Amino acid sequence: TCSNSYSIARTWIVSDQCGNYTEHVQTITVTDNTNPVITCPGNQIKDNDAGECTYAASATEFDPISATDNCGVKSVNYTLTGVTTGTGSNSLAGVVFNKGVTTVPWTLTENCDHTSECSFTVTVNDPEKPTITPPADIIHAPDPYMNYATVTNIGTPLTSDNCSVASVVSNAPSDNHYTIGNTTVIWTVTDGSGN
Repeated sequence: TCSNSYSIARTWIVSDQCGNYTEHVQTITVTDNTNPVITCPGNQIKDNDAGECTYAASATEFDPISATDNCGVKSVNYTLTGVTTGTGSNSLAGVVFNKGVTTVPWTLTENCDHTSECSFTVTVNDPEKPTITPPADIIHAPDPYMNYATVTNIGTPLTSDNCSVASVVSNAPSDNHYTIGNTTVIWTVTDGSGN
C-alpha cells in the first residue's frame, strides 16, 4: 500500500454570539512524489566456467548494490537482453549467462508505483583452448620408382571445445606426396573465440 499518499478532511466552523455558524471542509492531500533509488554494479567481465560456454552468477554479485524508497519497496525485477534473455526478481544468483554481452536492467517499483531503473552489462569471454588428438602414425611404401609416397587419406583428428570448433587445418602437402623419411604433419584446431 501507498501509506505516504493520503487525504485528510478538516472541517472548519465559525460561529457568532447569536449561535449562527458556517462550516467548510478543507481537504488536505499528501502525495508521495519521491522516486525510489536503485544502484547497479558496474559493467562486468567474466571468463566462462571451466568446461562450459557459459558463466553462472555467484551469490549477489550481479544484484543491485542498493534499492531504497521512502515509502517502501514493492518489487525489484530484471529483464535480460542480448546473448542471454530472461526475466526474474530479487536476485540473479545462479542465472547462467551465455558467451558474449548481456544487458542487465534492474527496475525498482515502490509502494506508490513510482519506478527507477539502472543497468549494466555482463560480458562472458571464452579463453578456454580446444583440444585435439591427432590420427595414428602412418607407415607407407613409396610409389613405384619414386622417392615419395602418395597418401591421400591421413586420417582425421579428434577435436573438442567447450563452445565450438571453428576450423581444423594441417600443414600436410597439398599434392599428397610425402618424401622418403619422416614427415611431421602438424594439426591446428581453432575455436569460435579464436583460441
